[in-house]
Amino acid sequence: ADEDTRSYVEVFKENILFNKTIWMLAIAYVFVYVIRFGAEDWMIKYLSEAKANSLELASLKLSSLPLVGIAGTICAGVISDKVFKGKRAPVNLIYLIGVVVCLVLLKFNTISNLDFVLIGLLGAFTYGPQMMIGGLCAVESSSKKVASAATGFTGTFGYVGAVLSATGTGYMVDKFGWNGALSFWITSAVICIVIDQISKISAVQNLVYGERVVFIKHLLNWTLAYNKGAAWSMCSEHTDVLAYISLFASFVVLYFMKDFNIKKKPIYSIGISLILGGTIGNMIDRFMSVEGVIDFIEFGFMDFPIFNLADTFLVIGTISLMVSIIFSDLIKPKHQEKIDNNGEIND
Repeated sequence: ADEDTRSYVEVFKENILFNKTIWMLAIAYVFVYVIRFGAEDWMIKYLSEAKANSLELASLKLSSLPLVGIAGTICAGVISDKVFKGKRAPVNLIYLIGVVVCLVLLKFNTISNLDFVLIGLLGAFTYGPQMMIGGLCAVESSSKKVASAATGFTGTFGYVGAVLSATGTGYMVDKFGWNGALSFWITSAVICIVIDQISKISAVQNLVYGERVVFIKHLLNWTLAYNKGAAWSMCSEHTDVLAYISLFASFVVLYFMKDFNIKKKPIYSIGISLILGGTIGNMIDRFMSVEGVIDFIEFGFMDFPIFNLADTFLVIGTISLMVSIIFSDLIKPKHQEKIDNNGEIND
């Protein structure tokens, strides 16, 4: 093979800074560390408060996390090499599904000894992706010249996840308790993302590019199209920039999730969840699809750009957010009591 004559800076820019795969790994690494450090830092407190375990018993249960985690790391590498012939993604997916299953079972489990097993498996399913995503995948997705830098780059994002785990978990526990509303908006956003991606995969598999399929005559058509730009194909020559803007927008929306409250602010909460799901849905296309964002929905009664479900979620979410903000005082329950500055209750 020809020797790579590029300078280190050129290799670093091309294989790390402008490498979409490395950025996706780095983002995934944030959430892997949120889970890992969340378990390590908060498991004892969770077991003692939510399950009334003594500190001694809770500490003993936590010890199974790193012990089984070691085995999980080794197994992840072996399974990836032997079973999936060097493919890392299937193993990461299986392990992360295992994380979700363990967390759900841990929440509802009432058999104390079974907690040892579930926490141990949680360690195994967490340590595996930690090794694969931040280490092996990062190195294999870059260049040998910047292998260490690629690992360090993803590792930096991992510690961002550690910080978010420490501060974010504490905030959510204080505000909502261990069984707070956090799971609801995460589920809402995930559902939006999943539905959007399934619809796009179906469109690519069943539609021919540019061919119009009438779904409801004079009302709705299916037409496969690709958009490398923003709305109405604006800035189509800057796909990479738009991808990173979407990434930044996702973190901004996550920040506004701090006001999420499905009981007191239902319209706001649903709106912000739809916006998050729509933003991430189109962001995935910009990072993962060479052609650009996949669009397939076309109005049959007017000349309007072809769009997708993520766009629909964004529009509905934005309208919901505007309605919630503008009419916040009008949509409050009529029986809600108001307290004046003197602390007196006014009906």
